[in-house]
Amino acid sequence: MSTHKALFADPNPNHHVFVNGHSLTFRVVDDDSPRRAHGITKFNYDALLQHHRRTLPEAERRLGHYRARHIHLANHSLVPNTVLGFRLALPRGPPATEFWHFGLVEKDMAKDLHHAFAQGSSQGNGAAGLNEQDDIDNWRQVTEASKSPVARRVRQIVSMGSGRTLRHDI
Repeated sequence: MSTHKALFADPNPNHHVFVNGHSLTFRVVDDDSPRRAHGITKFNYDALLQHHRRTLPEAERRLGHYRARHIHLANHSLVPNTVLGFRLALPRGPPATEFWHFGLVEKDMAKDLHHAFAQGSSQGNGAAGLNEQDDIDNWRQVTEASKSPVARRVRQIVSMGSGRTLRHDI
């Protein structure tokens, strides 16, 4: 857990990059400790450490020694987004929006870690989660606006350009 003093330390191991309103936050660590994740507690930390050590050679092969052992991603808007996961917001009529949340875990991860990651992610995210409680106001306002007489007269396309991608756009 970060303290206020640690957040403003100089030098600071936390680094933040912002591009077009999206962020990438990463931390530089001195040792090869496992990456932080939702759902990890003092009760399952040893299992995470064992998983980290077992998968470290493959991470080093893919990322190189330094990035595998010393760079930890934090919040980011990149895939795989281990903080927020994948999201779908599905309109279900004027009074309702249904949210689907998908998290990513490694397929060979131990079942207890898999469960801890899934539980931690679901408890940390979404309208009832710790990280996004402020977003419920945005979704409530979008839902309420869809019921107005003006919204009923204006045709809306919510496909986000699906099927309109040109070859040079990819």
